[in-house]
Amino acid sequence: RHREVCRSLRICRELRKAPIEIPITPAQLEKLGMAGLSQRLAQRHYHLLAMRICEWVGHSSDKVLFHCACEKIRAARGSAQTDEQLCQTILEKF
Repeated sequence: RHREVCRSLRICRELRKAPIEIPITPAQLEKLGMAGLSQRLAQRHYHLLAMRICEWVGHSSDKVLFHCACEKIRAARGSAQTDEQLCQTILEKF
């Protein structure tokens, strides 16, 4: 239990720092859960941070990876990249 509290405090402290600036308490983090936190970070385009937190706490990062891939596809709309090039770009990221 002590380890979990320390982990939550460390995560909350890091999230308050710039450039993320998410003011969250350990109680709010517990209610939100790691899945909710990782999704919130992914929506703010902090995919790498979300993945690292997931790895650190032992949570699956599949949804973060999926969100990241979707954002890459959205960003590539209207570009000269072919589907194969886009696929390769996404696979290189993972």
